[in-house]
Amino acid sequence: MHYHLGNAYTRSSNIELAAKHYQVALQQPILSQLKLGAYNNLGNLLLATGDLAMAKTAYETTLKIDPSFVPGYNNLGKTLKALGQLEDAIASYQQAIQLNPDYADAYQNLGVVWLKIGKVPESLSAFKKAIALHETRNPSEAERLRQGLRDMGFQV
Repeated sequence: MHYHLGNAYTRSSNIELAAKHYQVALQQPILSQLKLGAYNNLGNLLLATGDLAMAKTAYETTLKIDPSFVPGYNNLGKTLKALGQLEDAIASYQQAIQLNPDYADAYQNLGVVWLKIGKVPESLSAFKKAIALHETRNPSEAERLRQGLRDMGFQV
């Protein structure tokens, strides 16, 4: 129930109550696997509010519970990027991609980090893959990404 309340409060932008309910959900005496969503969603809230250390801990916990949890690697990568730990972020995105080669967001996030560290060919390759994957599932995101790259002077 607390997990669902956390989701509801998140949708209504009441971050404080959402976080409180996710934390209560995590205290329940249930299997860790059933807490995966609460840890991930709490991590998302913490990342959005800038509590990077706690977000990192939440995402690392998702991966301890389920080492094949692809969104956990992507979200951990975003947090590591925000912390300036770019090589670790790259490794996290690559792990997400290894587990799910069709995960467009991980390619897109990987492209951002590679561009940030000056690996332009690798970055453009990741962005091309993200665009191709977005084309089939989210064409507007594919076009937004393509246009953003054009605005920076890249042709993909």
